[in-house]
Amino acid sequence: VVIDTITAFTLYRACDSGIWKSGDAGGSWTKILENPSASKSRLAVSSGTLYVGLATGTYTNALFGSSVNGEVYKSTTSGASWTDIPSAHGFCGAQCAVSMVVALHPSTTRQLFLGGVDSSSSSNSGVTISTYASFDPPNMVMHSGQNAVAFSTSNSSLIYAGTDGGVYKSVNGG
Repeated sequence: VVIDTITAFTLYRACDSGIWKSGDAGGSWTKILENPSASKSRLAVSSGTLYVGLATGTYTNALFGSSVNGEVYKSTTSGASWTDIPSAHGFCGAQCAVSMVVALHPSTTRQLFLGGVDSSSSSNSGVTISTYASFDPPNMVMHSGQNAVAFSTSNSSLIYAGTDGGVYKSVNGG
């Protein structure tokens, strides 16, 4: 469950059947996005902009044969309409059904963080996405299996990443 940063009574939740929205602090819920083929989903919201990451495909084993594909969709209408972000397709690799992160920097809706096997970010709302930490040498700076991203409230350059291998800190905004 994520809370809209503009309207505190507006909540969003992701579950197997879809993405849901509540305008009354969770008293009632309305489905705003179907995701019938997704095995996992993650949400991020900031200033009325909503991103959802979906793990689609079939998961068999993270190391030995998975056809899971990460997809990301964006809504600037509080979930009334959605736009596919093609540059994010496959963002979480074989880890999608196990570990997946979609996060927005709290100071801007344009800085998007995505994680799975590798860690990626976009400074332009997903138009282009760059990998900043890879599980493959020589770029292996943190463990794969991204599970969480947290931002410091006092320093916008301080970001924490929670992975299957521990917690990592960036002091330069990722």
